[in-house]
Amino acid sequence: MYIKALEQDHHRFRKSLSKGRTYKPVFVKIKLLWDCNLRCKMCNHWRWRGAMLDRKILKKLIPDLAKLGCQRIHLSGGEPMMYPNLPQAVKWMRKQGIKVTLTTNATLFTEQKAVDMVNAGLKKVNISIDSPNPAIHDNIRGMQGAFERSVRGAEFLRQAFINKSGSGIPSGKIFLNMVINQANYRQVNQLPQLVDKIGARGFHLIPIYARNDELQSLNAEQIKEFNREVAPRTFEQAQQLGLEVTPDDIWVFGVSAQQIQSSAQGNYAADYYQHHPCYALWTHALIDHNGSVAPCCTLTNQVIIGSLATHSFKKIWQGEKFRELRKAASPIHEACNRCTMFLPKNKQIEHLLK
Repeated sequence: MYIKALEQDHHRFRKSLSKGRTYKPVFVKIKLLWDCNLRCKMCNHWRWRGAMLDRKILKKLIPDLAKLGCQRIHLSGGEPMMYPNLPQAVKWMRKQGIKVTLTTNATLFTEQKAVDMVNAGLKKVNISIDSPNPAIHDNIRGMQGAFERSVRGAEFLRQAFINKSGSGIPSGKIFLNMVINQANYRQVNQLPQLVDKIGARGFHLIPIYARNDELQSLNAEQIKEFNREVAPRTFEQAQQLGLEVTPDDIWVFGVSAQQIQSSAQGNYAADYYQHHPCYALWTHALIDHNGSVAPCCTLTNQVIIGSLATHSFKKIWQGEKFRELRKAASPIHEACNRCTMFLPKNKQIEHLLK
């Protein structure tokens, strides 16, 4: 949807870039709260408890986004299913004509909660699964039985999507997110079977960002092993099962010697942003649980542009601080070097603008 929106409006988008004008926040991510019910080793949400986004801020924000041309809101946390009356919030967004997607660990979904969320208008769900092996997943997630609960939640969602459509074809999609680290990278080639089993459409492999004593990122030799032994088999199985997976979704550490070395150092973008802009600055924003506005989730705490507690999103989006960031040389922060979230999209946009 992100690229399709720009393809349909690429003349205006190109003009906005050349004239230094503001474009539309096509895709906005909202971290509704910081808290989570799991204790994931690579995550700090459960370690640093915080507030949740004020309902009053959310009610003002949604019409503001719609008027500016937002087409998709992605809800996350912490664990967004802990946010009170979430189906009602999804309904607000859908009534404004905005598509709503969600990232969740799915452990809190019951059959009724899945029905409520899907009937409210939810269209796509990314479910966090950190290994097809239940024991390894539970160990990483810090809760025994987490794997079983996540799979059950995925099944509730899939059935709700099927029932919503009335045609046997699900009205929405499920994808799995897997954070790749030294404890689980060899199990990636088992992921396509799990995806197929629970009726998901594909998966996203996410290199681990946070490093700690409990969970380590891959070194250069492990990346080479992954590229040589794990990635090809994973892609082959995904193709055989008809999953929505591309080579970029599999070879997330790159394939050249330079890319592998950069990834081994945690710079997963392999210096791409030393020579190319990130177009997320023109099309995307991140809103956290405090109402703070940042360019993206990688820069949630590093680059704060404004606060919805004191200004409207429109004023922040069109304000001087955001304009200055769009004019700045890339990367705008050293953390950009480790981000892969917009990398495939940025490459597609580069091609579109040629």
